[in-house]
Amino acid sequence: MLEVDQLTLWYESLSGDVRALDRCSLSLSEGETVCLLGPNGAGKSSLCLALSGVVRDLDGRITQGRLRFEGMDLARSRPASILEAGLAQSPQNRHIFHTMSVEDNLLLGGYRRRKRAGRQTLRSELKQTYELLPVLGRKRLQQSGTLSGGEQQMLAIGRALMSAPRLVLLDEPFLGLSLRATQEIGRVLELLKQRGLTLLIAEQNGLALESLADRGLLLSEGFVVAEGDVAQLDSGLKLRQTYFGERQQ
Repeated sequence: MLEVDQLTLWYESLSGDVRALDRCSLSLSEGETVCLLGPNGAGKSSLCLALSGVVRDLDGRITQGRLRFEGMDLARSRPASILEAGLAQSPQNRHIFHTMSVEDNLLLGGYRRRKRAGRQTLRSELKQTYELLPVLGRKRLQQSGTLSGGEQQMLAIGRALMSAPRLVLLDEPFLGLSLRATQEIGRVLELLKQRGLTLLIAEQNGLALESLADRGLLLSEGFVVAEGDVAQLDSGLKLRQTYFGERQQ
């Protein structure tokens, strides 16, 4: 379903070019849930931005490798086309529109979907989103900036789902959340997995995904250095942080 082959990505900066991904390779099969682990600066967010097509708008450039989603060349596709193809992202720090209502944020996530499928289909998907995330239904007219951190994260996930994706990238979905909110987000992700949705989750807390992820990938300096059980990879990462001073993203 998703293939990343020898991807190398650079960012332009005032102090010189910075390499964020170095010959990074991975693949996802349809229906898989994969956890992407790594220390600070490993390239987790850069990979998500490259897959969703927005990295070029952040002064990033791909100099080597291939990105393919169901045969589509993501490196040569615009974000809108990637979204229409079925790949959506719930970004790090959520990036919701704080002055807009919950429902308007969700409808914005389905804007391209509405143009293809029509208003009635979009309303049906909005109803399904409220059934999955009932707190959003209860607060649908509330200004999004007044939601708690956990509720804002649910809104970011719900907005991604409004495009009816087949693959969702989730960048740090548990970042800064309470234990209760983390558990609720975990419940939602488990339901999405049961529905057959493919998930790639970049997360600093591997143990939060131990029972959810089918497998884990450990990213270091832009390169996948290990693959396997999430709990074992998480333990190895924490050991490296203890002895080598690496910090999580």
